[in-house]
Amino acid sequence: MSRKQNRIYFFKIFGLTLFVFSILFLIQGFFSSHLFDNLVFFLPGILIISLVFSYFYFKIISKALSQFKTAYRQAEAHSFDLLQLSQVLQECQGLKNIETLFEKISSFLFIKFGFEGAMLALYRGKGENPIVSAFSMLPEFQDVCKEKIGKPYPFVLIDNLNRMNFISDFSSKLIKSNENQKFTSFLKIKSFLQIPLKTKESCVGFLTLTTHSASLSLKPKEIQSLDFFISQILPIIRNIKSNEDAMASHKELETFGEIVRKISSFFNFDEIIKEIADYLKNTYGFEGLGLGLVDKNRQNYIVEIWQMPKRSFLNRIEIRKGDKFSLDPLKGGIASVTILSNRPLFVTDIDTTYFPQSMDKDIVEEYQIKSVLHMPIPVENEVIGSFTLTASSRSISITPENIQSIQKFTAQIGVILKNKKLYQEIEAKKNELSLFNDITKDLILSLDFVSVFNKIIEYLKNTFSFEGFGLSFVQKDLKTYKVEIYRLPERLKHEQEKMEGKYFPLNFEKGGRIGETILEKKMSYFPDVRPELIENPLNRKVAEDLELRTALNIPLLVGEEVIGAFSLFSHSTPIFLKEEDLDSITRFVAQISVVVRNSKLYDEIEEARNKLLEKERMISEDMALARQIQGNLLPFSFSHIQNLQIKTIYQPHNEIGGDIYDIFEMEEGIIRVFIADAIGHGIQAALATMLIKSEYEKIKNTSSSPSDILSHLNQVFYKQYFNLSIFFSCFTAEIDFYEKKIFYASAGHPPQYLMRGNEIHKLGKNSKMIGMLEKTVYHYYDINFEKNDRLLFYTDGLTEEFNSTGDEFGDTGLLSFIQNNSYLPLENFIHSLRESLKDFVGKPFFQDDLTAVGIQILQ
Repeated sequence: MSRKQNRIYFFKIFGLTLFVFSILFLIQGFFSSHLFDNLVFFLPGILIISLVFSYFYFKIISKALSQFKTAYRQAEAHSFDLLQLSQVLQECQGLKNIETLFEKISSFLFIKFGFEGAMLALYRGKGENPIVSAFSMLPEFQDVCKEKIGKPYPFVLIDNLNRMNFISDFSSKLIKSNENQKFTSFLKIKSFLQIPLKTKESCVGFLTLTTHSASLSLKPKEIQSLDFFISQILPIIRNIKSNEDAMASHKELETFGEIVRKISSFFNFDEIIKEIADYLKNTYGFEGLGLGLVDKNRQNYIVEIWQMPKRSFLNRIEIRKGDKFSLDPLKGGIASVTILSNRPLFVTDIDTTYFPQSMDKDIVEEYQIKSVLHMPIPVENEVIGSFTLTASSRSISITPENIQSIQKFTAQIGVILKNKKLYQEIEAKKNELSLFNDITKDLILSLDFVSVFNKIIEYLKNTFSFEGFGLSFVQKDLKTYKVEIYRLPERLKHEQEKMEGKYFPLNFEKGGRIGETILEKKMSYFPDVRPELIENPLNRKVAEDLELRTALNIPLLVGEEVIGAFSLFSHSTPIFLKEEDLDSITRFVAQISVVVRNSKLYDEIEEARNKLLEKERMISEDMALARQIQGNLLPFSFSHIQNLQIKTIYQPHNEIGGDIYDIFEMEEGIIRVFIADAIGHGIQAALATMLIKSEYEKIKNTSSSPSDILSHLNQVFYKQYFNLSIFFSCFTAEIDFYEKKIFYASAGHPPQYLMRGNEIHKLGKNSKMIGMLEKTVYHYYDINFEKNDRLLFYTDGLTEEFNSTGDEFGDTGLLSFIQNNSYLPLENFIHSLRESLKDFVGKPFFQDDLTAVGIQILQ
């Protein structure tokens, strides 16, 4: 109140007090005549007492009134805050994404408290730093703030006590990282408020509010109001974040499934690698990719792919496909550490002092790498290699959640990579063996080494992209060699004519690299020829005249004797070969030696034959490995399945076959059985079973009916694998202990059997095989079962066996066996079935794949 108002108020109180005391005095006068007699004496006392009482009463009333008015204003303001808060909360209810919610929150706070900028950062997964999710800034700061979306929170304070921090006069020196100090300086922050988004259990993230044009002063009450507002909004933030995380996880699983399905259909290893590289680069912002796979001896890892966007051309190191690096951490760098430890490593804003090995420093500087992620590729209990993902144009940030996603992805594709690599190697050896067979036929029919030479160079040209070839022979004097044959591109025909038929001394100085190869009985390989660096004049002149980019010289050996050398050239681009490539070429070159020797001694044909047998042995080993891979697709133990006794027969016609089966417990009391027979035999049928198993694995744990499973498989194989001509019959059944029923469906499969005492029931109706017709309709049926009932599932290899007189075992033979042997214990029953079939055929092996599954219901 003003002084004038105080004076008026005081005199009002004084007048009232004087009046009261006067009334009391008059009342007293009625009872005492002496009081009026002494009025002059009492009147000044009454005045003084009234004045004193009025003063103290005024003070008390003024203070109480002031407090009342203050409380009234606060209550009025608080009521206004609650009204606004209720309105904002109502607007935020039902929002679906963080950005929209943040826009509502920041707009309210800007208007209410005068802030000009805001940033929201939330923790993702188990990351140490929150990740920027949304921001609102002045127009001049929009672009630089956009770059922070999805990256670590830039406003981490040096004195970060995980509590609310308000700094009226902010300085960028309060920020931890030097890079983030530059960022905050650019924003010209004047005032800074950091609010941790904390629940009872944990901290969800941070909300940061800033001013940029002028400093801001906040009263404690305003900060409390802010804190109260955030505590009300926090549950909404958490709910939206949880929903977004769940949607992101679901989308990630769908993407993984699509990529795995896609690469499962590829047979070419390079196509698989390209698909994987495109996914990792496009999804996470990487620009370069490398893949190294561990060799068979687990001593080294070999570069399978190295795709980097640019180089500095310092020429300190060059990585090529086929390069081999030791798994010793002191020699193989960070990639070897990743493989040995089975732990990923991510480094961004790379400082070369971080890397202890010079090889890693050279790679970083050569390819100008700013961020790198080394990711191991685990398969079962071992690591088969690692991916190297890089960024060169800029540093990138990925969250621990991203790293976990890449780990999941590599774990899923690891088995596919391993199997496709094995398949590629088997196919390469198969092609090599096929050509060896052709060459051997030529050796038998003719001793003309020119025709054999032409066949070999045609293969090497198509397989390894060589363009030029040469064949030189040591002369009888053992002091010279002659260039017998030269094959060069058309533009170098004049050089071919100059070289063909020419003699050179058998020494290094005048005989060049070919002379050195013959004398030392050792291959010489120069993948990237640079004439300016060659010291020997003869070698330099040959490199310039022939425009050499790659040169490979291999000695021709007959026993321990060197009879010449075989040369391969490229004239357009360098050719980088892996060790196994060099081994393969060496094996082919050896055939030329055989031809030359056969012109002298017929006995050399025996050596060629022995080599062929060795090749066949190697292929047999590879086939055995393929059988092992296929065997891993089949269940080998059923002890975990209660209430059933299960015995099986699995005997492929060759090393590998086209039959497959699967038995697993979907849930307690429901067991699903699947058996399939792919058309054909050998490698083709075995590969088909891998695809069948892969597609069945995706749906076998669903609640689909048996007929729905067959319909799904038919659609997949008709649409996706029709060009591969994969057709198969199959039978699937669900044994349901709750309903005491067996639900089953068949796709072109022979009838299966249920045995109950002396009763025999056939299961299955006629239908089309999987993959033949797009709109085939499959039906499922059911049958009740009882305790001790038996089931026999099998493929047609069991019934389509013939004896020496041409009689078929057939359905009649199988039915007869069942009738005569159903009393046997299940294990004896299955064993007796195999032996009876052997006795019928009259030999220990069968003409088709043999698969049978016997099941006895124990309860």
